[in-house]
Amino acid sequence: MHYRGDGDQVMTLHPGEVYLQIPGHDVLCRNGTERKTHRLLLTLFGGITSFYSIWFGIAAPSIIKFKSASEADAVLSMIKRIGTLLKRKDRNTAVEIYSLCNNLLASLANAYHASSERRLYPEIVSNAIFRIESNLESGITIREIAAKLGVSEMTLLRAFHKYLSMSPSEYVLKVRMEKAIKMLDNPDYTIKDVASCLGYKNQLYFSSAFRKYYAVSPSAYRKEKPLLRMR
Repeated sequence: MHYRGDGDQVMTLHPGEVYLQIPGHDVLCRNGTERKTHRLLLTLFGGITSFYSIWFGIAAPSIIKFKSASEADAVLSMIKRIGTLLKRKDRNTAVEIYSLCNNLLASLANAYHASSERRLYPEIVSNAIFRIESNLESGITIREIAAKLGVSEMTLLRAFHKYLSMSPSEYVLKVRMEKAIKMLDNPDYTIKDVASCLGYKNQLYFSSAFRKYYAVSPSAYRKEKPLLRMR
């Protein structure tokens, strides 16, 4: 199946792949050489979608390739379940729909990053990176990540130093600060919102960490947009 997106760029979409497109942009779709094709479309919209694109780091437009048929089937199952619940038009299903959408975007992000530059890293590092970036709000610990991956903390520490030249804790801080900038650029989020989303206990802790990292407070950055001291 072929998609013609913005700028007349033609992309070929193979069975089991997902094409992400920014809502509101026209896309021309036509069948390829396959005798039969089946297209399944799900559109997510609203202010929360911009947050998730920042949170999970998913870029659109792009094509996501799954590593296995089971991953693709799991995503398809979630999409179909969302469709079933929406057809009911029952407000009592809102929580389940929200949870499914969250899990869906997390799964897409995992596949998206696994097929991008993170292929340069061994599986232990790429999996740890995904768990870190998907659990910033809950404040998952390095010990918990190592346990979920079935390795020791020292093994994880050595892998991060070898491939990223930093510790897992330093990487957590780096990701938090990068996401903080993107969220502060969006006036819809208060500084308190940003602190909460990034897993800080309160706004004061977040502001202190931000100032130490960038040498400017979050409020000053938002007002003046200075050239930040990047690391």
